[in-house]
This record gives sequence, C-alpha cells and structure tokens, in this order.
Amino acid sequence: MSGFVLLLALSGRTPGLGHHTVTFPADYDGEFDAVFAGRLADDPAVYLAVPADPACAPPDSEAWFVLVNAAPHAPAAGRPGVRGLDWDQPGLADGYARHLLNVLAARGFDVRSRLQ
Repeated sequence: MSGFVLLLALSGRTPGLGHHTVTFPADYDGEFDAVFAGRLADDPAVYLAVPADPACAPPDSEAWFVLVNAAPHAPAAGRPGVRGLDWDQPGLADGYARHLLNVLAARGFDVRSRLQ
C-alpha cells in the first residue's frame, strides 16, 4: 500500500477548517478493494493537513497537504506478483490529482478556483 499526495498552495482562507480533517467515502471497504487490486480508488478517504503556521503560507493564503491511500508503484515488468500501478505512466498522476480536486469539491472543499 502507498499514498498519493497533493501539495496545494491556495489563495484565501477556509473558514472553520481545522489543522487535521478527514473525509470518508460512502464505501470505505470499496476503497481498499481498489487499492489492493492495484486500481485507483474512485471515492477515497481524504486526509487534509492545513497548518495555521504563518511560516507555511503567505498572508491570506493556505498550504494544504492532501493524502489518499493508493496502490504502490509496481510496473508490470518490475515487480511480478505485486498489484500496483505504473505511476510513471504519462498522465496518470495528473489525472488522478484532478479527480481528487473534484472529490474534494463534492465533499464541500471546492478549492479549484483558489489554486496558485
């Protein structure tokens, strides 16, 4: 098992957001079924760390650390028997990052227009 991380620089502040926030999918077991089968989870649990420390972001901005569970890096030829993804595949990480921004938006954290 691995993790997929987004490091986001956002303009503005998110009222009422704590330092640590976790949102869960409707089907938590389904997330792990996907990860352990070497697939991307469509609806993963999302962990957010948003430090209030002014050293982490300029005034009126936020720095977000976003983490989801992910299948490990396991190219087909490199690790036989390991169910994973070839994270070097062009577009895979960028596409999943966009998907996660949409997941966050659906859960009430639409930051897409605030990305710096």
